[in-house]
Amino acid sequence: MLTAIVLCMLIWMQPYKQTSELEKHLWKDRLLLVLYDDQQNALASSQFDILEGSTEGLEERKLVIYLVQPVQWKLFHEPSWHKSDTLYRNMLLRNLHLKQY
Repeated sequence: MLTAIVLCMLIWMQPYKQTSELEKHLWKDRLLLVLYDDQQNALASSQFDILEGSTEGLEERKLVIYLVQPVQWKLFHEPSWHKSDTLYRNMLLRNLHLKQY
């Protein structure tokens, strides 16, 4: 039983080891990763509008939000995107590993 728990934890943490961008938040911030495929997604857009009005609460709770698309990502309040598919791919792989258990 203990072996299964340790194995699950290792599989779950593997994508985070490969994603150094997220490591800088370890033990400091709470992370919310919003993965979505389409920039024109109306649901995502309405949720972002709600978050825009909550910046004080987000900072108070040390909540850092990443917007993650298949080929790019950015921090919620940053204007520019970073070109990389690693974060999106790693989060999808993590999700697939969890579904197997």
